[in-house]
Amino acid sequence: MSASSYVRLAITTLIVVGCAVILGGCFNSNQSPIAAFSTTIDGLTVTFNASPSHDPDGSIATYHWEFGDGGWANTATATHTYETSAARSYTVSLTVTDNNGASDATSSSVQVTPPAAPIAPVNPTPAPPDDPQPSPPQSGISVIITASESEIDILSHDVDTSGWIWTLTGRARNVSGSELGTVFIHARLLDSSDVVLNSSSDMLSDITAGATFEFELWISEDERIETIEIYEISTYTF
Repeated sequence: MSASSYVRLAITTLIVVGCAVILGGCFNSNQSPIAAFSTTIDGLTVTFNASPSHDPDGSIATYHWEFGDGGWANTATATHTYETSAARSYTVSLTVTDNNGASDATSSSVQVTPPAAPIAPVNPTPAPPDDPQPSPPQSGISVIITASESEIDILSHDVDTSGWIWTLTGRARNVSGSELGTVFIHARLLDSSDVVLNSSSDMLSDITAGATFEFELWISEDERIETIEIYEISTYTF
C-alpha cells in the first residue's frame, strides 16, 4: 500500500470516529431528573410526598425512600411511623430515576415527637374494689333480756362491732342447783321499729351447778340493728 493510501485511510478513520462521537453526543443528551419532596408530620407518623420531583426531558420511573431508621419504600408517596419514646430527628433521603436511567438524590431531616402522656389528677378518686367489703359496723347497740328462764342468771354482756364480725358476748351463772347438760341462749336482732332483722343462738354443754360460764353469739353485720333481745334461755338436764 502506498503512502497516499495510508494517509487516506487515516483521514477516513478520523472522520468516522469524529462522526460517531458527535452523533453519540447528540443522541445521548438526556438530562438528569431533579429529586424533591414534602413532608406532613403528625406525632410519630410522617407522610412523604415526592410529587415536587420532576424530569426536564422525560419522566421519573422509580422512587426510593430511606427513612433514617432502617425503613424504606419504593412509591411516590409513603407513610412511615417512627418508634421512639422521646423527640428525635431523622435524616430521610429520596432517590429518583428517570426513564433513561439517570438519577438524582436529595435528603432532609424530620423531627418527630411522641404524644404527651396523660396528666394524672392531683387527688385521684380511688377506684372501687372488685369485691367491696361491708362498711365498718356501728356501735351503741343496746341489749335487753326478756327471757324468763330462772336457772341461768346473766351477769354481764357486751356487743363488739369493732371488727367485720359482730358479736354479743357475756357471762352467766348456773343457779339451778344441779348440773345442766345443755344450755341454749337465743337472741333476736331488732331495728328501730322493733322489727326482727335476724336471730342468733349459742349452745353450751355440761354446765355444772353454780358454775360461771361465758357465751358468744355471732351477729349479722347490719347497720339497721339497734337492739339485741335475749328472748329465750333453754336448759336441759340429763
